Amino acid sequence: MIFCSHTRGAHRTAYKSAKVACATINGAEADFVVLPIESSTLTSIHTKYDLLSKYGLYIVGEYDLQQQQEEAAPVQDASSYTRFLLLLSSSRSATWT
Repeated sequence: MIFCSHTRGAHRTAYKSAKVACATINGAEADFVVLPIESSTLTSIHTKYDLLSKYGLYIVGEYDLQQQQEEAAPVQDASSYTRFLLLLSSSRSATWT
């Protein structure tokens, strides 16, 4: 599930594919996208990085779910993780605050 936001109140919209979410932000229908980029359950990250290039998106933030879980409860399965990226389109990256 991929979330996009278009309003300042962080209205969330879920998309079933990364491609649709990236097209949405590129089409100015969303201000940013939170995209799961790497996970212990996903196969390859290359297709998602290809989407960043195809749609002219920039990475402006990163969140590592495993790292946050380890800080809260040190005993975790080290093989289970998800890394999320906050993405902006190239036209919005200069105005991001």
